[in-house]
Amino acid sequence: DRLLLEKAAQNQFLAVSVNNDYSSTVRETETQSYFEVASIPNLGDVVDSILTEEEKIACLKGNPIQVNMNIFANNQLQTDDDKEMLNLAVKNHMSVGNFFEAVLMKSDSGRTENITELAVPMQILLEIPTNIKAEGREFKILRAHKTADGKTEYEFLDNESTDSDKIVFTTDRFSSYAICYRGGTSQGTNFMTVINFIVISLLILVILII
Repeated sequence: DRLLLEKAAQNQFLAVSVNNDYSSTVRETETQSYFEVASIPNLGDVVDSILTEEEKIACLKGNPIQVNMNIFANNQLQTDDDKEMLNLAVKNHMSVGNFFEAVLMKSDSGRTENITELAVPMQILLEIPTNIKAEGREFKILRAHKTADGKTEYEFLDNESTDSDKIVFTTDRFSSYAICYRGGTSQGTNFMTVINFIVISLLILVILII
């Protein structure tokens, strides 16, 4: 299957793109094969898993297929999920550094499908933004995923990286996310730091009033 997909990519019938706001090379697939994308080391296996055998054969024969993976920062604290993730972080003695969205889409013959769950989990690498870096700081990823019945499930995902400049996590669901941390002293102040301070201050005020 990999040889088949590589041939389809070489013939430009299979187009795979990655846009990652947390990578020094935002669009790595412009300069190298999607099998060699540093920010998603197992992207080849993921693409293989979301394409059916019929789609792979049709693609090799000239039916174009596009797969787009997008990781984009979203720090406006707009949705109820964002607010709940902020509250969960505070309850777990953590702060939110950044919110972001992860979106995986497949387009074939004019049809576009939003992939929300994977059979093969994806490994994602994020370069930690400078304004939330700190020596000895512990990072986790908080995921907010909407299920088929419309409910939202929240889960903390461990940082698998030993590199102090990077976060690596594995996920099988494409959802809203937050970069959470505890410990250390930031090299800068950001919007989420102010929001965290306000939330904690309000909680203390409510406790005092009670």
